[in-house]
Amino acid sequence: LEGGKPTAGVGFAVGFERALLALQAFGSDLGAEETPCVYVANAGKELRQNVFAITQELRAAGIVTEADYQGRSLKAQFKQADKVGAKLILVLGGDELAAGKVKVRDMESHDEALVDLANVVEAVRERL
Repeated sequence: LEGGKPTAGVGFAVGFERALLALQAFGSDLGAEETPCVYVANAGKELRQNVFAITQELRAAGIVTEADYQGRSLKAQFKQADKVGAKLILVLGGDELAAGKVKVRDMESHDEALVDLANVVEAVRERL
């Protein structure tokens, strides 16, 4: 192009194929399956601490877990769970919490079950 002030430029490029070959040379298995994800949703902002506790418990058990950190609506949380590829979504509402339960929903089959909060890790493992 002609005209205008001369502008300095800086560039950077990496050949994808070369980076892939280097990773393979170091033994990286790029074809490994992703670990199934679980999403913990809340039906009310007042339940965020409880959701956080469930999320931490699942993570401590080695289960990849995500949750809402932005105060989204339940509908938006379901969309986010789908976006992150969650296999299961755990829904905690006031009624469930009062009963000591959480609703577990399979994102593919849409099967739902109420499980005891005390056994949430085992219930999730059975469904993954």
